[in-house]
Amino acid sequence: MNYLTSAPDPQPSSPPWLAWAPGTRVMIRRTLPAGSSHLFTDLLGTVLEVTPDGVRLETRTGLVDVPGDEIATGKPIPPAPPRRRPRS
Repeated sequence: MNYLTSAPDPQPSSPPWLAWAPGTRVMIRRTLPAGSSHLFTDLLGTVLEVTPDGVRLETRTGLVDVPGDEIATGKPIPPAPPRRRPRS
């Protein structure tokens, strides 16, 4: 919907994750199934594969496949800061 003219957009926009290149660090807000205690959960990881059907991420806890219909929003984010040295 074009809010300036109140007319529908001439062409629907493509899913935002199709613009993410493999190797990009991203944050994805994922919808949870009905009946869950929360509506959404956030994922943080590196894109391994992008398809029109969804995204495969490598997170700290392992590989995660996120179907496109569960992606509420997402965006590329800067690289993780270097880990700090343990205190002695």
